[in-house]
Amino acid sequence: MEVLRIYEHKILRFEEGLDGHEERFTESHYKAMVDYHDNKGGSKYYSLVRSGVKFSQYVGVIQIQDLTIEILPKTDRGTESQWHDVLLKMLRETRFLKLDYISEASLRYRKYSILHLYFAEYLSQLRHLIQRGLIKKYRQREGNLTALKGALLFGQHLSKNIIHKERFYTRHQVYDQQHLIHQILNEALVVVKRMVNHSSLVDEVNRIVFEFPEQQKIKVTSQVFERLKLDRKSEPYHKALEIAKMILLNYSPDIKGGNNDLFALLFDMNDLWEEYIYRQLLKSGIKVQYQNSMLFWETRLMRPDMVVSHKGKKYILDAKWKIVNDAQPSDEDLRQVFAYNIYWGVKNGFLVYPQTSLSPKTSPGRYQKVISDIGQLTCQVVYFDVIDDSRTISKVLTDSL
Repeated sequence: MEVLRIYEHKILRFEEGLDGHEERFTESHYKAMVDYHDNKGGSKYYSLVRSGVKFSQYVGVIQIQDLTIEILPKTDRGTESQWHDVLLKMLRETRFLKLDYISEASLRYRKYSILHLYFAEYLSQLRHLIQRGLIKKYRQREGNLTALKGALLFGQHLSKNIIHKERFYTRHQVYDQQHLIHQILNEALVVVKRMVNHSSLVDEVNRIVFEFPEQQKIKVTSQVFERLKLDRKSEPYHKALEIAKMILLNYSPDIKGGNNDLFALLFDMNDLWEEYIYRQLLKSGIKVQYQNSMLFWETRLMRPDMVVSHKGKKYILDAKWKIVNDAQPSDEDLRQVFAYNIYWGVKNGFLVYPQTSLSPKTSPGRYQKVISDIGQLTCQVVYFDVIDDSRTISKVLTDSL
């Protein structure tokens, strides 16, 4: 099945479709997205327009019925496959998605959606756990036994075993593979089985469903994960549970019993860009404090993205995912850096934007207000090329210092 790819902030209408894609965005898909928008928190991901949707700054993937929509970031250049690779790289390096088994050289994965890769990773984790041996835990159980074990529940025993004198109705402990961890993993497995639509995964998910022990069905919420505690014995389940959490909390089943299940795995591109720049700086060895905060007004906090230390000096760094081709940032961005400079006693600040084909060379711009105990404050726009990152962000910054 082909993946329908579209860029952030673009409009997708069901009467138009996209040229070159076998799968079309139909009225049925549109209605499912309207329901998700109006009733299930989808309004932050896209807005409704005539016969379609307009995506916001969120990138990632939405699957509805047999249609997979991949929303990609975009500046002013690059192909769909390049931006698919960029998004995958950013998600992997920021750890927003843990897709360790996909190397940068794995070009064969380009034709698959991010959701396909994530489901494949989950099945890989379950396969590893099954081969390792699924753990057992003690649990309480009530029922008939042929030998007295545990506490005899006298009332139930009399009502259920008038004829069968050889049985004992008891509350007793059993030691087996039916417990909360496996119940969570099984619920996520059910979602994956319902959502996979590619032959390369269908066979594997069916094999794992067959091999995985039967579990009691439970309703999984974020509170279930908050209460879950792992010990030394269950620690190998950590990664599978992380993926299961993302699967279950991003799945929106069709409660009317139809075929309009929707799965949305979406990330704010501003948060992703900020985290990506931070991770790139860490890799370079530059000392960086991330989201260091100070009290601003009453109990409210002021928090720059990063405070960078280099050769005994400190610099404010604020990362923004927006197109600024003329090196003229908005007043809002400049005010932010100005306030950060004052609060942290730092002379120089940087605004980091994605590079485009029109990005000019830049130099520091001066704030006209001189702060007596700090000196002349500046803010410089710098651009980082996320498509061709051979020139690292640390090189971009140090060249500007």
